Amino acid sequence: MKMKHVYRLFLAIISVSEHCINSFQEVSVAKRTPSSFFEKYESPSSTRKDLCSKAEPRRKFLTRTIFSLPFIAAILPEDASAGIDLSGISSGSASSSQNGILLEQLKAGGYDGSAGSRVQQIEQIKKEPSTSPVKTLQPKIEDEGNAAVNVFVDDVRMTNIGLGKLKTKFEGSIVFSGSKTRYLRTTFEFPSDWLQLEKAFGGIQFVDQRNGDKLYVLQARLPDDKTLADVPKAFFGEAIFGDQKGAIPRSGNVIDEFKVTYAKVTSDCPEGMCSTRRRALIKYSTVTGNGYRVERRALVDAFEVGTTALMMVTSSNANKFEAKGAERETVDAIVDSFRVEA
Repeated sequence: MKMKHVYRLFLAIISVSEHCINSFQEVSVAKRTPSSFFEKYESPSSTRKDLCSKAEPRRKFLTRTIFSLPFIAAILPEDASAGIDLSGISSGSASSSQNGILLEQLKAGGYDGSAGSRVQQIEQIKKEPSTSPVKTLQPKIEDEGNAAVNVFVDDVRMTNIGLGKLKTKFEGSIVFSGSKTRYLRTTFEFPSDWLQLEKAFGGIQFVDQRNGDKLYVLQARLPDDKTLADVPKAFFGEAIFGDQKGAIPRSGNVIDEFKVTYAKVTSDCPEGMCSTRRRALIKYSTVTGNGYRVERRALVDAFEVGTTALMMVTSSNANKFEAKGAERETVDAIVDSFRVEA
């Protein structure tokens, strides 16, 4: 910083000296202006000699200035500090208790207001390890009764599989609330050209944009003292379509009526060694914005996890579903591929 001041002083001296010498030369040249046009061009060499002799004091002045810079630097004062002078703060009397508190805080923190002190404080903060635990935010699971609501899924991976990559395998960890909150791994397969919906909210929902077929992964709490194997088949219709707290009614679908055709157990694990699995078919109809009534079919595949049923629900047009064509084969393949692993 001291050499910076010297350098600035040197530039100022040069600037002043140039101004003074240039002024001196202008005056000298003005005095020697020839009185006639012929005299101006008859003695150019004498004019140049005269100007060079006048520039000699400038060179001597600059040389002496350069050699005197080290001595000027030695006598310059040190840089001013932005430190806080604490000597003037009184803390001995009761009336100055606030000043005393401020004084103690400044002394304890070792902060004198200078940049160097601030750098030391920052370095000390970086060295001290953080003792605050890292909190992982868990999604809030609301009590929705027995309604079939969206699950919250994390750690999702989707991989194209099969001949021509026409299918996609979905893998994700569901934050599942049964008797206690835990993570369950779920997998299933679906056509690769289906579009994912509600992705920002952590749910699982896909749609075929050509015909409106959909799939959902939902969870519903089982009735008290009931298991998935012995719960009445009407439970599936009420949980998925009848309860207005459910994910499908809340998404804007106007349900006209519904009826559960069958609900059969495909695997039973009474001792809890595996998950009970049950397949159901629901006939239902929706009302469009124009007032048209549309018949649809829902194919449901459910696993029992604790006191909750984790369900894969597919929705299709009734005519295409009953025709047992490509659309029916697609939804059958989706529910058959549905798996849940603890």
